[in-house]
Amino acid sequence: MATALVVDDDPGLCRLARMVLEQSGHVVLSASNGVEALIVYTSYRSRLDVVVLTDVNMPQMGIELAARIHAMHPSKRIVLMTGSILEEVPEYCTMLTKPFPPDKLTAAVQGVSKG
Repeated sequence: MATALVVDDDPGLCRLARMVLEQSGHVVLSASNGVEALIVYTSYRSRLDVVVLTDVNMPQMGIELAARIHAMHPSKRIVLMTGSILEEVPEYCTMLTKPFPPDKLTAAVQGVSKG
């Protein structure tokens, strides 16, 4: 199974995403904002298969986090989850539009961690 970094400034959503992924056998690290996520990412990047950014509009580095991670490691895949409509989804990202069933999150993480 994949090792994922889940990032969201809403503790409840972060816990929910973490719980769904852990129940599917994934190892999950978490961060409450983009700045914290970069610290965690830098420390664990060799073990991370996928980054799950659950809020592209976070106050501290939302969608910018995806761009920064991609700039550091272009092969790293990112799952974006948002209730917003993005005009353009970066080619290195997989997009899930909220709300969605838990199995869609699990499938997205499994799909990008294999690719």
